[in-house]
Amino acid sequence: MIITQVIRNCKAQEVEKQIDYLFIDWYQATKRIQRLSTAAGQAVAIRFLGQGQILREGDILYEEEHQVIMVSILPCEALVLTVDHWIKLGWVASEIGNKHLPLFIEDSSLCMPYEHPMHQWLINKGYEPSIEQKKLCNPLNANVDYEQHKKIAFKMPKGGIVLKI
Repeated sequence: MIITQVIRNCKAQEVEKQIDYLFIDWYQATKRIQRLSTAAGQAVAIRFLGQGQILREGDILYEEEHQVIMVSILPCEALVLTVDHWIKLGWVASEIGNKHLPLFIEDSSLCMPYEHPMHQWLINKGYEPSIEQKKLCNPLNANVDYEQHKKIAFKMPKGGIVLKI
């Protein structure tokens, strides 16, 4: 079965049909082309060719009269950092982003897949990260769309730019 788009997103409690789960790891959510198997052994091919298509917890990929295929992200060992002020949260998110590490947000906490060097770096900076089993479902995405640069236009005024000092 080839899946090219998500039908809808909902919670398992809202589905009245039999659910065949497609269990994935957090890093598989952003892959555009992949072959997977559901819990019942049904082969599924994901082929997302559109911009910004990702898998999320609770996505319904296939629906028929008595059954649905629903995405479930598996929990993993994660660093969880809760800070007392939004400015600190922004600073830490920026520093982690500069290291090009995946970052997830949950309530007022930052979460990332566990890495020992990052754990030590956070401790050395005076933070108290905890290590927990978490579903990393809400990626913090600060990437700029490459198409956005085409929308920005700048024309030089006639006569050029004059700077007065």
